[in-house]
Amino acid sequence: MKRKFLCLLIICFSILMVGIISYGAEITQVKEAPTKEDYINKQEDADKEISKPTTKEDLASVPSLLNLNQPTNIYIVGYVDFDMAYQVLDLVNQERKKAGLNTLEMDTSLLDSAMHRAAETSIYFEHTRPNGKDCFTMDQRMYAENIAAGQTSAQMVMDSWMQSEGHKANILNSSMKSIGIGCFYFQGIYYWTQCFGIDKAVVPQKPQSGWGRATIEAVTEYLAIAIDKTEATLKVGETTNINLYNYNIGFQVQGSGIEEDSATWTSSDSKVAEVDKYGKITAVGVGDATITVKVSDAEATVKIHVDLPFTDVSRSNWYYNSVEYCYKNGIIYGTTNTTFSPNTNVTRGNLVTILWRMEGSPKSSGSLSFPDVKQSDYFYEAVKWAEKSGVVHGYENGQFGPNNNISREQLATILNNYAKYKKKDTKAQADLSKFVDNSKVSSYAREAVSWSVAKNVMSGKVNGTKIDPQGRATRAEAAAMIQNYCNYVGR
Repeated sequence: MKRKFLCLLIICFSILMVGIISYGAEITQVKEAPTKEDYINKQEDADKEISKPTTKEDLASVPSLLNLNQPTNIYIVGYVDFDMAYQVLDLVNQERKKAGLNTLEMDTSLLDSAMHRAAETSIYFEHTRPNGKDCFTMDQRMYAENIAAGQTSAQMVMDSWMQSEGHKANILNSSMKSIGIGCFYFQGIYYWTQCFGIDKAVVPQKPQSGWGRATIEAVTEYLAIAIDKTEATLKVGETTNINLYNYNIGFQVQGSGIEEDSATWTSSDSKVAEVDKYGKITAVGVGDATITVKVSDAEATVKIHVDLPFTDVSRSNWYYNSVEYCYKNGIIYGTTNTTFSPNTNVTRGNLVTILWRMEGSPKSSGSLSFPDVKQSDYFYEAVKWAEKSGVVHGYENGQFGPNNNISREQLATILNNYAKYKKKDTKAQADLSKFVDNSKVSSYAREAVSWSVAKNVMSGKVNGTKIDPQGRATRAEAAAMIQNYCNYVGR
């Protein structure tokens, strides 16, 4: 048999399936029956109808497939239509009556098997079952099988079968005494099966039609499974779904969706992107991750890029990489879940909190001497650490001034103090005379600013001509200087 492959986007699978769909056990009815209008509208997706007959003698010379992979479970959801099945039974017996033949009765086992076979043909439309074995391994009571797809009514499928000599011969076979009829509506197409038996029927009570989820064993041989995307860009907190499709290589119809938990989903970095068993991806942290979807031994990958969650920071901003670095490393967070406020001034309370996070958020013992810092303040532990470590000092009046804005030279001074606390080399000095406003640098901050320029922690403004020492440091500037510090001085 010529193998056919689907290369939709990234994934090219061939899968073989077997399993029993039971109207009593393995199909759970979950929805009300569709209306006639639903059927008519859905049928617009089905662009052809085909049918195939076979008997045990036809398949006697067909060798079994060898070296198949270990099976896995594939899941599909479709409408199990017993009403249509029993309409076909009436039409079968009308034709047999015209030919002077005995009436066929619906058989419990063959009915169960026919519904299963109808579902199987929605995945692989052949008399060879998706496990590579012939259809008669489905049920020892089965002697002949007719299959069809695309017809929208019992009359249409019977007309198709009766116009084919092979199908007609099965329907009018005088040796037949029992029958099972399957009608499975899947992704806009009806799949039909007749399973004939030569034994007296064990007549069932007619089951109720309804939507159901079918579990089918599969090996990578006869399916062509595809995913609907190979790459996605998300912001932190956003989600996306990857959908699975099957291309029925026996029927040659467009891809039909199969349940996403048919596959195994894994993430290369769960700190960046998580994925559940249904292919739902959640962006957790900034960075890149690869989602791998695997069905048996076939797999595909989806590249996930997770951006910052902030609506006020875009990749075109000069400070984007710095904000991304600080956010990704847990140094600076947003002012809300969706805003960073890059142009907002940095306060003393903000800055000591940033450095405290860089230090790993340590707990400091003892009390705090500043009366303007309360234990309920978000920066309380950070200020206590900063005071004890000598990174930041209070004012002469005994206040800390947590809400006071920080100037660029103050930011450089505090980073210089932090470097000393970390026992980094702070001897490097740059010539500040290249900046036209170098005279505005305060005497207490001159050494620290010179060091910051020498270590590339601070850079000039206005094409490098001004240092702007008295300018208020914004959150964007703080992020840039923190990133530079980490890169050129070291955490």
